[in-house]
Amino acid sequence: MLENPQIQTSPSTFKNRLQQIDWVLLLFLLILSQDGLIPKIAAVAFLYIFRFDLKFGLKNGRLPLFYLLLPAIEILKYFLLGKSYLGNWSTLFASSMYWILSFLVIHQMRLSVEKKGVEKVQNALGIFTIVNFLVCVVQFILVMKATHAFNPYKANVVAPDIKFPNIMHPYGQSSGDLIRGLFSDNHYNAIIAQFLFLFLLFRRKYLLSFLNLLVICAVCYNLVTLLLFMILGLSIFLLKGRKVKFVICAFIVYIISFYAFVTPENIEYLNQRISKSIYSLKENGAEIHVDKTIETEKAPVVQNDSVANPAPKLDALTVGAEKSIYTFDKVSGKKISYEQTRNFLKNNHLYTLAGSGAGTFSSKLAANLSGIYGPTILNKKLPKPDYDVYYKNHGAIITSLESLPIGYHSVNNFPNSVYNQLLSEYGLVGLVVFLVFYLWFFIRKYKKLSFSLFLLPLLLIYFNYAYLFETLDVVVFFELLFFCDLYKEKLEVE
Repeated sequence: MLENPQIQTSPSTFKNRLQQIDWVLLLFLLILSQDGLIPKIAAVAFLYIFRFDLKFGLKNGRLPLFYLLLPAIEILKYFLLGKSYLGNWSTLFASSMYWILSFLVIHQMRLSVEKKGVEKVQNALGIFTIVNFLVCVVQFILVMKATHAFNPYKANVVAPDIKFPNIMHPYGQSSGDLIRGLFSDNHYNAIIAQFLFLFLLFRRKYLLSFLNLLVICAVCYNLVTLLLFMILGLSIFLLKGRKVKFVICAFIVYIISFYAFVTPENIEYLNQRISKSIYSLKENGAEIHVDKTIETEKAPVVQNDSVANPAPKLDALTVGAEKSIYTFDKVSGKKISYEQTRNFLKNNHLYTLAGSGAGTFSSKLAANLSGIYGPTILNKKLPKPDYDVYYKNHGAIITSLESLPIGYHSVNNFPNSVYNQLLSEYGLVGLVVFLVFYLWFFIRKYKKLSFSLFLLPLLLIYFNYAYLFETLDVVVFFELLFFCDLYKEKLEVE
């Protein structure tokens, strides 16, 4: 009697499949995706405990020097600028910690691809995709339960946030704001899902890429969806093979169908946003200036890492007055923030060159340490500098937004932006360091790239809407996927 060869070899096959996964990387990404500074530090510590390596290869240009140059320059500024330096030793320490953590992570991301290979990293990202998708499914079910509707995007009700039950959230077309997945914020969830979608699509892993597409549509971050739609249109002509072209067309049809039948209100919202952005660009800046009669220094609000909605309590949206100090209907908060940065640098040539100091004018660190979002680990443990300049500029935008309904809490109104951060806190020196020692590191390898040619422009766009270097998630995934693209083996044409 012949034995079934499948049954006989299945344990070995299963074991081999398990060995084809970079488990250390997977666990690192799962820990890193959690909200808060402590999980981020724990994730990096975990990575170096199980995969210790300090061979950075700086001499041969293996890693971008950007992450090391910024804290080095900041140390020089701390000692040379004297009283002109708006920070203190705590902002210097905390900011340097963020940059060094980022450097340690990018080293390990490249090491994972170099040592384990693209296939094992891809399998780890596939499992991550499945886990994140399942978390999103659970969150979507909770949203349905909260709205008592099969289609929560059409249920215009106000109910408790599924993560922050003490906060009332307007559902309906904003239901996707609560699909955060494994991350602290729905926007990070959508952006990373978009990056993974493109990676898996180019790797011809259609089912996994579709799971990421489901997440993207569920979140309804219109900027991500619109950009993805455009990229898919281009990919029809760029990718070879009938099967992949057919799959791309099917994905395009799905996106159109989802917006047309599930959440048509978001199409109208997108049109309004585009019209408002065009109108805002035409404004001459008359609404830029702060009303000095309204106090902003003593207005802490609820802390959250959200890009667009820092999870405020709706019964505490006051800034010492019953009205906002800006008219966001006429000019977006983002434009106001850039104008504030420009005026700040224009009035002091030293800051134009070197910046005001890390964590002092426009950054996640400035928001956390200043206490504008309430108590945090940093402002409880570290002495904070004088934040008068921050409170009168970007801090004023944040506190002003907290006096308005949650509908104003859009990424287009918050000052959060890598470009604001680099220009205001690091000056032209910091911007040049970014362009030469970070951006050029990736651009110069363009001949070896495929899907990363899309990822880099996307990242530069998203830099306009969040302090993504400090969040230690979106940029980490970008860098990991970039190295996967750099070391990929050539795919056979279908």
